[in-house]
Amino acid sequence: REAIKTRIRRALEPLDRTQHLVGNHLVVVDGDRATCSSYLQSQHVRRTAEGGPNFIVAGRYEDRLIRTSNGWRIEFRRLSVWWTEGNARVTRG
Repeated sequence: REAIKTRIRRALEPLDRTQHLVGNHLVVVDGDRATCSSYLQSQHVRRTAEGGPNFIVAGRYEDRLIRTSNGWRIEFRRLSVWWTEGNARVTRG
């Protein structure tokens, strides 16, 4: 869990702003397991990025979830990128 937090923190630190919109969740529960698919669009801004300050990603998450004693947890996530727009270097620090 700490490794995930560290990875996300490092990815977001260089950005001036970011906004991630996730919606249209389709959840199928089977006992203590579930699947969830959802659509996403994320916007990233880094004003000092060479080549332009904006990068947008759109796609779909496919998740496998498991119920634990602490509630539902994501066991696996796959991101399928459908399209991007702008400067990908924005997210590369």
